[in-house]
Amino acid sequence: MPVFVDDALIPARIENRGRVHDDKWSHLVATTPRELHTFATRTLGLHRSHFQDHWPYPHYDLTSGKRVQALANGASPVTYGDPDALSLGRWLPPLLVTSSREGLTRDDVEAGLKPLFDPRRVLISGHARGGDQMAEECWEAWGGEVDRHRVSPEAWNRSRRAGYDRNDRMVAKTARRGGECLALVAPCTTEGCWRGPEPHGTHGASHCADQAHKACLVVHAPDIGGQRSAWSAPAVHDWQGTGDPNRKECECGVGVVRTPGPNGSGWKVEFLVPGLPATPELPPHLRMQEPAPVPTPAPRPVEGRPAAAAGDPGRQAQPERSGAADGHVTGTDYWWGVTYQSVDCERGCGNQLRRPVGETYATCLACVSRDKAAQAGPQARQEVAAIQAYNDGLGIAAAPSPSAGEPSDPQLPADREAAS
Repeated sequence: MPVFVDDALIPARIENRGRVHDDKWSHLVATTPRELHTFATRTLGLHRSHFQDHWPYPHYDLTSGKRVQALANGASPVTYGDPDALSLGRWLPPLLVTSSREGLTRDDVEAGLKPLFDPRRVLISGHARGGDQMAEECWEAWGGEVDRHRVSPEAWNRSRRAGYDRNDRMVAKTARRGGECLALVAPCTTEGCWRGPEPHGTHGASHCADQAHKACLVVHAPDIGGQRSAWSAPAVHDWQGTGDPNRKECECGVGVVRTPGPNGSGWKVEFLVPGLPATPELPPHLRMQEPAPVPTPAPRPVEGRPAAAAGDPGRQAQPERSGAADGHVTGTDYWWGVTYQSVDCERGCGNQLRRPVGETYATCLACVSRDKAAQAGPQARQEVAAIQAYNDGLGIAAAPSPSAGEPSDPQLPADREAAS
């Protein structure tokens, strides 16, 4: 058993449960969490509460008598402060698991968890029913250690955000130790869910995965039951120049403009979402939906000639459309780790859109907005037109060049987003 005890022998006077221990202390470490806890509690008779979770070298403190007992039971002696000895007790960064309570099978959990398993790392889990508990059972069956973060009934009664607060604590602990996150997120099946009818992941698991993504953790989101995970990393805005130094736009259609403040007091930044008033708050990235498949039109008969029947060799084959139009790609560019395509709008309006490689939508946001406006009533169309006119006016407004007292490169929206 790779369990080690050093020769620190540090004099200290420690009081524990009414007893005073005035002794020389050493450290018990092990290669894996399971081996350390098993040896300390079962072989030496220590309480689990004595565990010192001092990352990255978790250990148990031993008195001189317990050190002798540990060596007599197979622990290997090492030199205190030796770099090679320190590496023997260093664990791997933990793995945070967040999963849906419904819609997962044990096969789904095992398939996502197995590639990330290592007995030298701890699994951090919220111990919720469903996927969390299945992941804990698998991890322990494979010889791993679990760090459970339960939410007590009293905490649930005090606040409906108790689960979200627990997620924040788990993410913070995982981030401090350089860990990763496994998101096993199934689609939400709640009827009349307030998030809308579009497919989305269960709320608690999605929230934890979102927080892990914001904390810059690597988030693994494997397929569930052969279907793509219901969680995906939130998209961020990719601001591009428009020829106007005071206006930028994202490929999703959201724009941003800056105008000089009154009396030269800095700059005023506003974000423009099609069909909505300008807002100083950064809106989320708008993921454009793939257009519905367009049916192949039947050939029109030429006057004086009967229509060709199906299978007739004289009938000209019509090109079939796939589930989503790819559009005419005119070029590609690379920006912040993502390759984008420049695509002509399939509606023939003359506009171009930018989409990440792998996406297949080919309708520009202006055409999508016109379609939605056409489906609305007359009053809604008038309001949209008035708002769009106001937005266009903001975008055209010219700004004077900054004076000598102003910074030449004021903070742009991309900086604000990165800091958020």
